[in-house]
Amino acid sequence: MKAKSKFGVYFALTVLQLCASSPLFADQSRLVLSGLSQGKLTCASFELSADAEIDIQAKGALGQYSEELTGYCWILDSKTRGEIWHFTSHQRSKDAGKKDNIQEYEGAIPLKKGIYEVYYYVPEYNFFNINIDGTNEVFDFLRDLFSRKSKTNWKESISELMIEIRSNANVFKIVSQGSAFKPSPPEPPLFQKVKLGDGYYKKSYFRLKEPTNLRIYMIGEYSQSGKRLIDGAWVVDAETGAHVWEPTRWNTELAGGARKNRMFYDDVHLPAGDYIINCITDDSHSFEGWNANPPSDPYFWGISIFPGQGYKSGQFIPLDAPIISHALLKIIRVGEDAAEEQSFKLSREARLRIYCFGEFDESGEEFADFGWIEDNATGEIVWQLDAENAQFGGGSSKNRVFDGVITLPKGSYTVHYISDDSHSYNDWTTSPPFDPENYGISIYGVGKDFDPAICELTPKSDFGDNTLVEMTRLGDDQRVFKNFTIQAPSKIHIYSIGEGDRDEMYDYGWIERKKDNQVVWEMTYRNTKPAGGASKNRLFDGEILLDKGEYTARFSTDGSHSYNNWNAPKPKNPTNWGILITKP
Repeated sequence: MKAKSKFGVYFALTVLQLCASSPLFADQSRLVLSGLSQGKLTCASFELSADAEIDIQAKGALGQYSEELTGYCWILDSKTRGEIWHFTSHQRSKDAGKKDNIQEYEGAIPLKKGIYEVYYYVPEYNFFNINIDGTNEVFDFLRDLFSRKSKTNWKESISELMIEIRSNANVFKIVSQGSAFKPSPPEPPLFQKVKLGDGYYKKSYFRLKEPTNLRIYMIGEYSQSGKRLIDGAWVVDAETGAHVWEPTRWNTELAGGARKNRMFYDDVHLPAGDYIINCITDDSHSFEGWNANPPSDPYFWGISIFPGQGYKSGQFIPLDAPIISHALLKIIRVGEDAAEEQSFKLSREARLRIYCFGEFDESGEEFADFGWIEDNATGEIVWQLDAENAQFGGGSSKNRVFDGVITLPKGSYTVHYISDDSHSYNDWTTSPPFDPENYGISIYGVGKDFDPAICELTPKSDFGDNTLVEMTRLGDDQRVFKNFTIQAPSKIHIYSIGEGDRDEMYDYGWIERKKDNQVVWEMTYRNTKPAGGASKNRLFDGEILLDKGEYTARFSTDGSHSYNNWNAPKPKNPTNWGILITKP
């Protein structure tokens, strides 16, 4: 034999040997997944050109103290994304005969013509399920916990795990495997954000030219303790901020694997308009790395949008740039110990969208960082971020957000935002909210016909034309007063926040008639109501009748619990600590 021919034979034999030893070796009728790694998915796909039966041989592993498989495999229908076969401990067909925790399966299932995907998942050693029953098992577990025996057994078990699929060579074909593996979606998606990793947040935008049905396929993570999805996506109306679709515990179903994996797969009808898709994940359990068993369709962790029933081509238009809104004012990227405000006037009634993030103190059941809007003419709060209107803001459970529309009449208003000494923009004590750049409060005009000219930003000192007295944001040990005149007998409106109990008032206001120093009104415990926060915070919000004449308004504070120096939970409207008197 010539030297070149010998080299060719040796080369061919070498290639065959390398292929035969490959972890993902498959011939025309045989697909094998083996040589598996901890904490990783091993995947492949195959196609049947006609209806056929497939033979399955698989080995799975039980956790040492569990009856559930921790190393296991399954098969998915690419068209429906539904699981058609799943290896469980109950499917064991015979004893492996080598190790107690190795389970074997041999069987056959009929399949329709189509493309199928095969998955094998082996968790990290410290992730496998532990379920101890009985005193002896407790001692066995404790013994193994401080030895290397359990971990060594687990590694040895992994080397035996595998799945082999065989079928008629005339109809069976490998589609993709190993690093080249790609799942086959049922049809090209209109929009897709999948294989999401930890700590992900992104806004995407689209427009619907006509009312239509969209098929939404979302897989994410549900927090049983928080009663909400912490990995997922939702769709909001770009104009109003209204949630037009969002996954919940009740409209989703189990997605396979760990019980916290949830999925939504259904048509959603949306009217014509502009929309925002929010995608979010927390800091664990994602395609980047699972801390529990992954879902049956792990490559679709995230959201995919497909044409729904009756969809006409061209109705869905992706938008690259953010949708332009009528931004009126923003107090954002708020840091620690902030007390920011901005006043504005509306020349006529307006619908406004409020987008406000804050921090909820779960132990004290009140907000530590929050925003609100008050009427400058009366001092009354017309909107405030609170426990009833806020939703989960992503990241830490204490992050909250309000994204909705309110209607305000013509008038003068002030937007406030305050924060405490921790967990604020760029200095988070725990995971930040899903949109940290907008931490604070933003206000937008609503409607395509909204005229921004009806909203005028005004100086912070503008409390409206009807203001007679404004002595607020008072600190400790203050004794302040201000004179005012009533031209004719008339009513005045008093908005005053102070401190007191049933025995006496500590921070309070009163009004004296100037000519004889007679007290004509005084803030007492009995004529006030709770102001929010600590029970000692008291509010007077009402009208009194004064005769023509000159008057003096006074306010006194003691040596503790005052604006920006609280020794107990602050009131709902802390910046109005003091007294505000206006003409109704």
